[in-house]
Amino acid sequence: MNKKFRFSIMVLISMTILFSGCYNYKDINRVIFVTSMLIDLDENNNIVLYTDTIKPYRNTNESSEKGMRIIFKGEGKSLFEAERNLNLSSSYILNYTQNKAIIFSQKAAEAGLENYMDFLNRDQELVVRSYLFVYYGEIDRLMKLASNDEEYLGAFLNEVVNKMQTSPRTINLNLNDYLVTSKLGDGITIMSAVEVKKGVLRDNLELVGGAVINKEKLVDRMQISQGLSYNFLMNKVNRGTLEVTNPDDKKKIVTLEILNGKTKTDIKVEKDKVELIKTVKIRASIGDVQGKMVLSEENIKKLQENAENNIKKYGTMLFEEFKGKDLDIFNIKREIEMKYPNINIDSPLKKAELKIYPEVVIEGSSTILNAK
Repeated sequence: MNKKFRFSIMVLISMTILFSGCYNYKDINRVIFVTSMLIDLDENNNIVLYTDTIKPYRNTNESSEKGMRIIFKGEGKSLFEAERNLNLSSSYILNYTQNKAIIFSQKAAEAGLENYMDFLNRDQELVVRSYLFVYYGEIDRLMKLASNDEEYLGAFLNEVVNKMQTSPRTINLNLNDYLVTSKLGDGITIMSAVEVKKGVLRDNLELVGGAVINKEKLVDRMQISQGLSYNFLMNKVNRGTLEVTNPDDKKKIVTLEILNGKTKTDIKVEKDKVELIKTVKIRASIGDVQGKMVLSEENIKKLQENAENNIKKYGTMLFEEFKGKDLDIFNIKREIEMKYPNINIDSPLKKAELKIYPEVVIEGSSTILNAK
């Protein structure tokens, strides 16, 4: 009996320890979960923090979960003070463990992200997997959209970014990656840019390319049309589509479905010459054909060549545009530091040339050849 009694006590203690960290019905009714944060500056350069939150409600009589949406606002000279002042307007505890998105206004990002990153990194509740965004536009318009929309901003943005496998033009960066990459090389990072755009029935929040951050300040934008080239060269494309000219009708296009993508990066330094080498390998199939096209081996070869030329052309254009702005978006300095740790080159970007070696293999939409 003693053994059974001791075993029962041990099981009881173990269960108490294991389940003590879980929310019970009473606990969850006293907590408000933050789904996204928006950081802005007022006319006096004080930090303004908005949080899009859900106040859950559960009880023992209902198996479904209910929740009420609340948007809080806090102001302060620091992000820490703004967050504490924001808590003054809530009788419940604000919990940041479910936060999915951290949004900076254009004004806040231009002033410098170093003003906020210490708090975001130090706070133990904040998830380092939260995606970072720069919002271009009026804050009131975004808040109005958030208050009228049924979907939470954080959940929406998280889902949109996670769909990058099917939309390789989008750019994403999470808090953890930013904290690492902003300290390497020239410290240039690119996070998602978002805008509120007028839709058919209502306004919509959309990803509109990338926000270029240099030395922790917003300095430029990357258009969404440039996102595909950037992602190709940075080895961030696994799925998606690629449009090329129909070889049988120059006014029509053929859409290729990307099945797999892989980009290898190499750097070569010879005297005062720097070569950034990108080897891009894409495996694709034919997804859609506008007009008519003969599925011959010759046309398949032409499609592959067209796709390779497009990757090379637009990748080079992107590189030259930002090289002209002295923005090392491809981290050339960091690549040199890793491969040539004992070499110190002044202004490596100005001495750099981009060499792109694309290889596109089209597997076809079927096994049928020489058909119309």
